[in-house]
Amino acid sequence: GLEVAYPCDTMLISRLLHGAEAGHGLKELAGRYGLPPKGDLDFMKGVKAPTTGQMADLRNYAVNDVRITAALAERMWPYVAQRPIELWAMAHSLCMFVERPLPVNAKVVTSTAGQLEQDIRERVAATGLDEKCIRSTKRFPEMLGAALARTGRSLPMKPGARGPIPAIAKDDPAGPALLADADPTVRALMEAKVALSSAAGSRGRLEHLQRGAHFMSGRCAFLHSYHTAGTGRFAGGNGFNIQNLKKVDGEGGIAAGIRRAIHAPRGMSLVAADASQIEARILAFAAEQYDLHHSFANGEDVYSSFAAWHLGMEVRKPTPADPPEKAASLNVLRQIGKQAVLGLGYGMGVRGFIESLKSKPALAHLIASGFLNASTCARVVYGYRDQYPRVCEAWGCSEAAMFQAIQGVPVAALGCHFEVHLGTLYIVLPSGRRLVYPDVRIKPPAYGQVEYINRDGITERMQRCNARAVYGDDNYLYGGLIVENIVQAIARDLLVDVMYRVESEGLPVVLHCHDSVTTCVREDEVAHAEQVLIQAWREVPSWASGLVLNAEAKHGTTLAEL
Repeated sequence: GLEVAYPCDTMLISRLLHGAEAGHGLKELAGRYGLPPKGDLDFMKGVKAPTTGQMADLRNYAVNDVRITAALAERMWPYVAQRPIELWAMAHSLCMFVERPLPVNAKVVTSTAGQLEQDIRERVAATGLDEKCIRSTKRFPEMLGAALARTGRSLPMKPGARGPIPAIAKDDPAGPALLADADPTVRALMEAKVALSSAAGSRGRLEHLQRGAHFMSGRCAFLHSYHTAGTGRFAGGNGFNIQNLKKVDGEGGIAAGIRRAIHAPRGMSLVAADASQIEARILAFAAEQYDLHHSFANGEDVYSSFAAWHLGMEVRKPTPADPPEKAASLNVLRQIGKQAVLGLGYGMGVRGFIESLKSKPALAHLIASGFLNASTCARVVYGYRDQYPRVCEAWGCSEAAMFQAIQGVPVAALGCHFEVHLGTLYIVLPSGRRLVYPDVRIKPPAYGQVEYINRDGITERMQRCNARAVYGDDNYLYGGLIVENIVQAIARDLLVDVMYRVESEGLPVVLHCHDSVTTCVREDEVAHAEQVLIQAWREVPSWASGLVLNAEAKHGTTLAEL
């Protein structure tokens, strides 16, 4: 006869209070809060028919768990109650999974699964090899190396635990370039390797949908796990991360098929609103780079104007009047500006920028062709720093604040408060939520030479002898990373605020991502839902007063239409 009106969870509270990297199980929490130890079930190993005594021990074990959980709640509640919206977010995360599954089209899932297997077979056949050879960590590099050698090239390598190893994974800088290689043999080999490497993930997602369609009356629940990342971001789970489900397909239409399979109930529509350049806007606002913030706020095409200025050529959004080749060229050039504006705000150097361009299939060919070289990329990187000096100052300010806090002097920077308590660095965000870096410490100066690319695109060396801050298992903590974490954390807090506003208007949030919120409404409520979602993004909370946000809304019956 009990009805749970407001679910909560000590594990989720622990994530909020102690950071994602800490242990959140009952055993760890009991030790952290000085409670009686959690028991174990070793006495039940191999037991199929418990005795009366073992049943009593089981009861005591369970009762002890309940008492520890209750005691934890009493101790943790005063701290988490200071952030009521976080309690709401915890409950909302649980309720979304339990109460708001979405229908799944079993036929589309089956068709997509068949398409995946057919695509793999075709790509493997195109190489003239078998699947075993392509999966081999020895044979495949030999075959790829031989193909590259025919045009005077060698296999790209990277440092490994036991010496150099092939740098040909999809995430390696050379990966996208090899996928777009002019040699059809090289291209076919890489396409087959990527298809086989990504097959496990695609199969897992499709199997998750198939299980939901079979066991849950044609519906599937998607986990939005609360505060799983250090910045507080949500994550997926159960073999399906809805947070990183691709919109742009790079795997033979499989991602698009997965999105088509997830749909609204009959007579309903999915309505989503994506925030526009949210992290770039937050960075500019927090760093007080107000000219950049105003450009975004005024709806200017910042990516195009930045690329045009620093590349010295026309860059703009294509129009219907542009010939296809011209439109494609403009899109690529604009992507350079987008990668710069979104990626250079956290201290990335010229080498990092080049590697980031190589990792984008649409841009990798610009490096391979020589259109973008070290000199051109240096002009873009240093041009960003010259054009937005307050952003660069933010890296130094945040790093200085961190070192001061470690030395026992609480200080403010970027609208946040830095302090260290019992060896843990806390960065209190404008919302009041905290970023947590356990066991923070300063390591002795590391001496040695480092290479970098200067303004002229020339590689130089400099002596490094600066002290470094680390936390946890020797995770390096520096200004650019701190700024990035703060920006992502603020974006996450704004997302939670938007979800709360949308729910307060009576619209159920069924999916959300880092910069997007999706609701499900009757078809005659679509226009109203779009208006509510956009307005929810535009109305920032009082702790972000002055920040200008905007959003675009879409609707459709499947995720593929959003």
